Amino acid sequence: MLRIAVLIGTMSVALAGSLLGDVVMEYPENAAHVTDGKVYPRNVLDMEREQGWWFGGAMNGNGGGVRVVDAPGRPGEKGLEFHFVANREAPMWFCWEYSLDPQLSIEGVREFVFDVYPLEDIRFPIYARFGRQQGQGQLPCCWSSLGDLEANRWQTVRVRVEHTRPHTDTIRFDMDNQAANVPYGRKVAFVVDNLRFVPPPAEWTNVPSQSLAVSGPVRAGYLQCSARGELSTEDAIELLAELEVTEETAGTLVVTVQSHDGRSWELAEALPLEPPYSTIKWQGDLFDDQPSGQYSLSVRITDSSGQAIASSQAIYLRVFSRTEMENRRQTLLKELERLDAVAAEGRGDVEMARVYLTTARMFLDQYVLEDFDQQRKYSIATDELAKVDRLLLEAERELSRPEGPATPGYDPNQPVEVRNDVFVHQDKPFVMIGPLAWGDADDAIAVAGDLGFNAIVSEAPLGKPVQRYVELARERGLATLVLMGSHYFNVPEEYAGKFDDLTLPETGHVGLPYNILSEGVRTIMRDWYGRAFEPVRSHGNLVAVCTANEPGYGVGPQAKPFETAFRRWAQSRYATIDAANAAWESSFASFEAIELPALFELRSRSQAAAWDWGVFLAEKVGDYFAFLKDEIHKSLPRAQVHIKLIGEMGFSHLDEQTVFDRGETVHGTDGGHRMWLDYLKSIDPAKPVVNSEWHSILNPETDENPARVAQAMFEAVAHGLGAGLIWQWHRFEWDSPVNGASESMTRYPTGLAAAGTTSLKLRRLYPLISRFGQLDGGRTRLVYSKASHAHQGAEYLRGLTSVYEKLAANAAGVRFVLPDRTTADDLKGVDFIAAGSPEYLPTEFAKTLASWTEAGGTLWLTGPGLSRDPWGKSHTDVPAEFLQLAASEGSHQYGRGRIVVDGESDVWRSYLSGPVPTCADGSINGQIEVRLASSDDGEAVMYLMNRSDRSQVFRLIDLPEGFSATARDLWEGAAAFDLSQPIELRPHQVVLLDMRRTNP
Repeated sequence: MLRIAVLIGTMSVALAGSLLGDVVMEYPENAAHVTDGKVYPRNVLDMEREQGWWFGGAMNGNGGGVRVVDAPGRPGEKGLEFHFVANREAPMWFCWEYSLDPQLSIEGVREFVFDVYPLEDIRFPIYARFGRQQGQGQLPCCWSSLGDLEANRWQTVRVRVEHTRPHTDTIRFDMDNQAANVPYGRKVAFVVDNLRFVPPPAEWTNVPSQSLAVSGPVRAGYLQCSARGELSTEDAIELLAELEVTEETAGTLVVTVQSHDGRSWELAEALPLEPPYSTIKWQGDLFDDQPSGQYSLSVRITDSSGQAIASSQAIYLRVFSRTEMENRRQTLLKELERLDAVAAEGRGDVEMARVYLTTARMFLDQYVLEDFDQQRKYSIATDELAKVDRLLLEAERELSRPEGPATPGYDPNQPVEVRNDVFVHQDKPFVMIGPLAWGDADDAIAVAGDLGFNAIVSEAPLGKPVQRYVELARERGLATLVLMGSHYFNVPEEYAGKFDDLTLPETGHVGLPYNILSEGVRTIMRDWYGRAFEPVRSHGNLVAVCTANEPGYGVGPQAKPFETAFRRWAQSRYATIDAANAAWESSFASFEAIELPALFELRSRSQAAAWDWGVFLAEKVGDYFAFLKDEIHKSLPRAQVHIKLIGEMGFSHLDEQTVFDRGETVHGTDGGHRMWLDYLKSIDPAKPVVNSEWHSILNPETDENPARVAQAMFEAVAHGLGAGLIWQWHRFEWDSPVNGASESMTRYPTGLAAAGTTSLKLRRLYPLISRFGQLDGGRTRLVYSKASHAHQGAEYLRGLTSVYEKLAANAAGVRFVLPDRTTADDLKGVDFIAAGSPEYLPTEFAKTLASWTEAGGTLWLTGPGLSRDPWGKSHTDVPAEFLQLAASEGSHQYGRGRIVVDGESDVWRSYLSGPVPTCADGSINGQIEVRLASSDDGEAVMYLMNRSDRSQVFRLIDLPEGFSATARDLWEGAAAFDLSQPIELRPHQVVLLDMRRTNP
């Protein structure tokens, strides 16, 4: 007996009494995954299918759509025409979008490429976006403007893939109908053809799918399996088959299962096939009484004679038994209870063991069950059990060792201050390490201490209080930091409608999405800060406040408040409009005649105008952060204040030097690479660095490589990090597309334990390790010119990075010289300055360089430069000979010093402080970082660090006199190292050596 249900445009038939389980047949007019002989995703990517495309967004008069057309100039080919009619009065954004189901993999894909044929010139931005953006956390895997397009010819567009997620769920083109040059009231169209992924992914979809081999009445076929390579014995399996059929056929669906041990069985069901499309949906239990192991599944459809008319390749599945998983979990829980009892006796290094035991408890009690039962990540849950087993072995080792050294504690009743370049607590150098959490952070706070951490940071969205979070952290003895999340600019209800200038067109940034000149914004922030901080005024554990999350700031040409402010600023700088016009090569009638659209056009051809605008905007942003800092100090006068700068030098986001001077008391960042940290410390060496979004510590790679976790954490602290809050505690689902989800700390048992044990070691040894962050480069310095970066762009930064990597071999570290902040006194004792190829230096600094070189210094340029000031003008008060030599390739004597203009020169090597790591051929081993730091009392420590994922063998040369050739490792407690012999370090190994003097 058949049960028949008629849907709109579809005939649906459920087959009663099926041997296979639930089988449903449908006969649609169109199929999602098969079109005219082409199978998904090719039927979508060839851009010959209009079904499934949606035109929408801000309508109210905007119109448009998608249709299949003949591809111009490509006989026999089709393409998709995207068209619109824009309404000037309508809201701004509209789009053409196709939802990809199943999602397409972008693993290994470098770029998306497609052809576009405009039917008229397009001089306004149309964006291609791959992946749906849902709030700040879920970013497209990539997006790019199509650029200016010429009419009536094919042009190729290439969009670089950003791997913020493993799959993409949409193809989308969108545009802003208020952008410049958009035509209104008439149809505008462009044709797109042949979208391709370069290179193509190994697997196209995020669930198993394939094109079926077909013959006879089946023209094309698609098969999709619900099981992503694994399933539980308790799971039903789902199959979807779509067939393009040319004639009615009596068919039979046959499912064959083969086990790894040679067993096999088949299930079959008769089913009718009808044109144009037949869809088969099947769900059933295949493995409920089977043991765990490897299986393969294949599908074929036969005709009445038994001949296959559609057949699949084998689908390989790994089947897991929940009973086996639970038995293993219970065994590990018993071992955990035993070790907990041993730890309670206080034997061994209990603090280290407690990190492993706490991590094991979290996974056994919660995460393994979540991953197996709820997320159905069976192999992940099974792997977690294996890792927990190893953690328990590590815990037992720690408990069998002698008692470990005491870890400095944290007393929330005692202040954390900045003294002698570092955070200090109870008169000792103090490093803060912990997780980044959200809201009140109850779960993270509860276990952070047992995981080896002593600090925590959480984010408070605009208007939210922080009292409960601060008090919970205080109760658990955690140094507390907070990020005031004003980037979620949801105006509190009490201010709704009170201010009309909170935002401005095309102005702001995702991290500062409002008008920083608005008194309304300041009122909202002032009230929020007061309400948030007054209740915790007496809570000494609130150590630091972050005032912005990865901020940048841009201004649109219609931002009238900035236009007015710039007029005032320009008048204060130039006094007369004639002076301003002379600098900018412009012809403004007066300061009041300066309008932003004209100024922005001028910036594209006037370096002086571009630089002045950059300086002006940096000062205004700095003033805003100064306001926030002052508001914090009204309630929390001892709190440190910082901004989470994104870790990119120059004006790409903010001028970090200006915002530090005005808006910070310590350096703030989310960037952890060594060049960036050295740069921040160079802005003000007396201040430590707070990284309140410490990335790249925990991820899938580091969970398999705990040495890499330890090396990354040690490196950052050795380069001046005083507080590191690891991104991130929240445990996202494994399939989450949220940006940064792959760095969920609580996904990774091995990595989490490595972070906790490394935290303990860093805290114990920090009085020694902190000395490395105070290194000043010794005899060498490296110039970073933000004006040269602004004018010369990415090429300047690439050159600077190349020079930095050379000087990183200096055991005295790398210290930047910043032209706007450096005086002649700062260069006393410096013999060598590497300057890269800066073209735009302040005149006073150019004069300082000339005097320093003439007095005996060696100045190394990788290319001719130094000829202009930040406004693009020739220097007028710098010695002409100095400028002439700096603009000429070669090595030149200048006074008692030298100017070397040669990108290939190795002049820098002779100025390095030793010891220097070298390869067998005498070249410097750039994978090994060495730093040597002495204290005022004559003690010295040195670290050797392998920054690579391969073992490294090297020799140390130029070991300073007075030190013993043997040294004891304090980091791993290993045997003494003989520094006179070749040294081998494992991948990511760190060695911290107690350097003894031969003549104390």
